[in-house]
Amino acid sequence: MALALDTSRQLRSLSELSDLIEAIATAPSTESEPDWLEWKSQADLADRRWHARIAKFIAGFANRDPAVAKLQAGGCGYLVIGVEPGNVVGVSPVDNAVLLSGVSRFVRNTVRWSPQNIPHDGKHILVITVEPPESGDGITAILAEYTDRQGATECRKGDVFVRRSGKTERATQDDYDKLVERFAASETQASSGITVEAAEAVTAVAVACTPHEQSTWRELEERALLGPLEEPAPRQASGTLAALVQTTDFFQTPEKRTARDYRDQVASYLNEAVPLLPDLSRAEAIADIPASMRLVLVNETEHNFAEVRVEVVISGSVWAYRSEEDARPRMPTPPRLWGPVGLLDTLQTNTGVLYSPVVPGAMGGRYGPYIDNSRSARIVFDEVHLRPGTSIDLDPIYLVADVSLAGTTLLAEWEATSTSVSGIARGEIPITVSTEVVSPLSDLLES
Repeated sequence: MALALDTSRQLRSLSELSDLIEAIATAPSTESEPDWLEWKSQADLADRRWHARIAKFIAGFANRDPAVAKLQAGGCGYLVIGVEPGNVVGVSPVDNAVLLSGVSRFVRNTVRWSPQNIPHDGKHILVITVEPPESGDGITAILAEYTDRQGATECRKGDVFVRRSGKTERATQDDYDKLVERFAASETQASSGITVEAAEAVTAVAVACTPHEQSTWRELEERALLGPLEEPAPRQASGTLAALVQTTDFFQTPEKRTARDYRDQVASYLNEAVPLLPDLSRAEAIADIPASMRLVLVNETEHNFAEVRVEVVISGSVWAYRSEEDARPRMPTPPRLWGPVGLLDTLQTNTGVLYSPVVPGAMGGRYGPYIDNSRSARIVFDEVHLRPGTSIDLDPIYLVADVSLAGTTLLAEWEATSTSVSGIARGEIPITVSTEVVSPLSDLLES
């Protein structure tokens, strides 16, 4: 049974929103919520748990199919708090700025929504209006996790919610596919006439480097380096020259370090190396795969755009690199193995057993995108001139995500500016994080 309400247009005015509240209050108790409307009898609007819950409903409305959404209330979605069929409860109002700030921790501010406190029967009712979804809209995902004191999780970072049969539920793979299609269906260009597109589906490899793996690596490396202290027997050599070198005092210098000095060197090396293992794991993960983000800068207008700069930001535990060399950290050099120094020691490298996979790599000195991974992954591409009706391939980028994001869909937010026009062109590109987790350090330890 439908609500006694005209939903042929958007509900905007105070009287129209009051009619919405009245329609809910006078509906039979058996009335079910449609896809465009959610009601809650009561809520603590100052509670962070309700900020997270409200964000879920907003995200669900924002992730609807535009063609289906526009059939009711002009595509708007409404969350009404303080009323249910047959019962007007009301809520304790809070300042809209407080509510906006709290909810914005969980849903990005690019989603258009607004709260209004509506008086009804001497009580305050909160009506939140979510603007209609449009073709080309990106996927709206939750920005932060909320878990209460009892350990119950209301939402997790990266969760995507959709409306289904009057309910707000986590998205399935089919829902993700439809949301990606919605994004790809955009027929509009940014006001400046510049847009950024993905040459192919953008992916990120999920990489694990657990504290247990790091601890195990440290133990094995320490054991290898301290081995000569426990077994001080001289190394055996073969060949005439080697035998001569090893048996002639002239070619050998006694070990000048004390055992304590050597242990301190080993500890110092390990203390420097272990924190770099996650970076090393990410470098190893992209060593033998192609770049996973290839973007194209497009100009479909008849105008020239000078010095076009594209900036891409990917929020969360994601890292971007120009190459494997960029990803590979400068690993410290392990101390020379304990023992006398001979001619062979000047011709061979003494290292721990596990050192060979972590040879320091160059950080890369070529020109290319500026990348900052200190918080989110931020990529600023070199400025280019864009002629009418042309497109330019931007530098390929390798993307790596934390293991906690495996199987999720992220968003890359891009902005493009030009010195020849005012304004900023903006858009989003979905990123699929691999379900298969790569663990280079674990593979090394098992080999």
